[in-house]
Amino acid sequence: MTLMRGRHEQKIDAKGRVVIPSKYRDVFGGLANITIYDQGCLWVGPNSAFEKQWEDEINAKGPLTEAENNRRRLLFSNSTEVPVDAQGRMLLNERQRQHAGIDLDQPVVIIGVGAYLEIWNPERLDRVTAKPAADLKSSESDQ
Repeated sequence: MTLMRGRHEQKIDAKGRVVIPSKYRDVFGGLANITIYDQGCLWVGPNSAFEKQWEDEINAKGPLTEAENNRRRLLFSNSTEVPVDAQGRMLLNERQRQHAGIDLDQPVVIIGVGAYLEIWNPERLDRVTAKPAADLKSSESDQ
């Protein structure tokens, strides 16, 4: 398994396409799975990572709460398989862009999170990561 990591700044084009960082294109094998995800980002991974992540989650739990069922419905019903073209571009549909607060012809940040990528509106990612970054700095100064 290729561990995807790092922060990659990209731009959504006028057609709603974004470019996968070149070092991860081979992992996708020409097809990506995209779904809306936690905290207002998009989950992007190869089919194998999508199936593994959700299969593990489904098998690890017994009966689900109403909230867990609703989350699962939301994630699966908004999941799409999209082709990745020779330039590494994939299309984000309108619903996915709205969920992530991403506009056409605007910058986005793609971060590697192990077996998958997340696509973020840059300002939203900064807000979400501000507290963990502050906590990390605080714990470093305590040592």
